[in-house]
Amino acid sequence: MGLIDVRELLAFPQGDNSSDTLIAGIHFNLTTLKHWNYTYYSNNTFSNGSLCFLLFEPYTPHLLMNGTFLNSTSCYSPIDPIGTRSEIGLLYACLFALSIMFTFINLRKHGRLFLPTEKRFRAVGRRWQWYWMLMTAAFAIISGITGVDIDRYYLPELPIVLSNFFWFLMLPTTMATNFFMVVPRSWSNIEKQRDPDQARLLAEPTATDIRFKLAAFLLFGGWLTTVYSLRHSIKHYRPQNRGLFNRFGGFLRYTPIKFLLTLPLSLVMIGYEAACAFDFTISPLKLGTDLGLMYGLGWGAIAAIFLVYEVAGYIDPNEDRELIRQRRIRGAEIDQEMGITKKPHWWSRLNGQRGDMSVHNRIAENVHELGGGRATTKNLERSIEMGNMPISKRRDSSKPMNDQEALRAAANLLFPSPSGINEQSDSFQDTPTRGRTPGPNTDATTTRANLGDRSDSTNSTNSGVSITAKPQQVRSMLDV
Repeated sequence: MGLIDVRELLAFPQGDNSSDTLIAGIHFNLTTLKHWNYTYYSNNTFSNGSLCFLLFEPYTPHLLMNGTFLNSTSCYSPIDPIGTRSEIGLLYACLFALSIMFTFINLRKHGRLFLPTEKRFRAVGRRWQWYWMLMTAAFAIISGITGVDIDRYYLPELPIVLSNFFWFLMLPTTMATNFFMVVPRSWSNIEKQRDPDQARLLAEPTATDIRFKLAAFLLFGGWLTTVYSLRHSIKHYRPQNRGLFNRFGGFLRYTPIKFLLTLPLSLVMIGYEAACAFDFTISPLKLGTDLGLMYGLGWGAIAAIFLVYEVAGYIDPNEDRELIRQRRIRGAEIDQEMGITKKPHWWSRLNGQRGDMSVHNRIAENVHELGGGRATTKNLERSIEMGNMPISKRRDSSKPMNDQEALRAAANLLFPSPSGINEQSDSFQDTPTRGRTPGPNTDATTTRANLGDRSDSTNSTNSGVSITAKPQQVRSMLDV
């Protein structure tokens, strides 16, 4: 390929005279070329360090006396056909583009909520896996498409930088780690691989500098963090095993299959990136790199991780649905242990029972089912006549009574408390009054008058309960 041919400085060929040179059958003014510092290279190009033009057919330009080239073609133009690197890159780009559809399907499946949100739980926790996969797939598509022009450009320039830039973005997004050790840096020296000496002096030191090495170790640190988090979860939420080998076996047994597959694949990806940081010959930044290692370890590992997660997302159920299923099973087991048989859903419709009934209606239905009869009715009427109706706090009539107050009122109405009668009977007992104790010379009439005053005040505050009323006769438990 012309991209990796040795580029050497050549003397201008002899023309018709000392100020003329003949290149590819075209005469050029030698004085003008030297005035603008143009140099002739063995790869059939003119270059003065700022501009570069092709000299072979059908891209041969025409030089004017003022140094302007007409019908010129830049050396950094996609004039060559696509090669093996471009074809494999397009194949991976298509695969990652196809994965986006399945990622959206899994995102919708696992991101939907069927249970009320909790204070310490956010749905974004289970959605972020698919967000990272969408980002990685987007970077892979851009890298694969821009890699086409790496083969098509006559001399390497921007495409090799763009393709590798987005490939390096794929690595931290796959591990969901920091990528600032790779992104904010100068990439211009990577383009300068127009001859072996230029690649060795400029491109290789940039591709193997300290930042790429640190980025590889940061990726490995993220991988170790993932393994430690998995080990921590298994240790605290799974049964413990004794012994080193038993613990390791338990770790493998309780680890989900998708993690058992993706953790080694991600380690292969990190190992390849670390090797590229020390050996430029296998790095994707090199123009003529080993494509087997590049696409097998650098791209194949990421594609395999995507495949595992897409299949696992298709098989695994939604977490909320799974919790609902487990709760239903536990509830059925508890009901079976307690001997409770739940009625089917059509039972309430057939019997006219509604779940939105008020508290008063439910109590009335319970009383009707118990069959209190006339005794209960008379007891309720007597309680109302005797003033045992519970008096609620003053409230706005426009606001409805809440369920607790309504339930309390109904319960006091059905089952009156004997506390009021006890208080009335206690008020007629001779108990010493607070303050001074009446002396021996106290008039009996005065004492009787005081007792009468107390009885009158007591009767006025207890809704007229008469002390001469006959005691109630309990005829059933419903009258209590």
